[in-house]
Amino acid sequence: AFLELHWKAEQFGNEYLSPILSEISWYMEAIIKDGRIRASDPTILTAALMMTTLVHPEIASLINGGRHIYRNSQDAASAHSAFWLELLSRDPICPKIVSQISMEHES
Repeated sequence: AFLELHWKAEQFGNEYLSPILSEISWYMEAIIKDGRIRASDPTILTAALMMTTLVHPEIASLINGGRHIYRNSQDAASAHSAFWLELLSRDPICPKIVSQISMEHES
């Protein structure tokens, strides 16, 4: 809502969001070129990653009758990480490995 209504939204976007999103997109492009993830448009991928993180919890809540599907933001981050790793990975990722990575970040 802030970006839609704030009268300096373009300035805010250019000053604060653009550098972060550019870095994410550059990183996605680098790992695509390196062959570590499936080929894709890094700008679309960056937008999808960002929007999934921002929008998915609320849409999931609407779909599930107002019930939140994650206990906290760490659970949401783990679920999104597992989703994107599985989606983008060139080889299927063992769920046990994803779970192990998630547990290491919680420690």
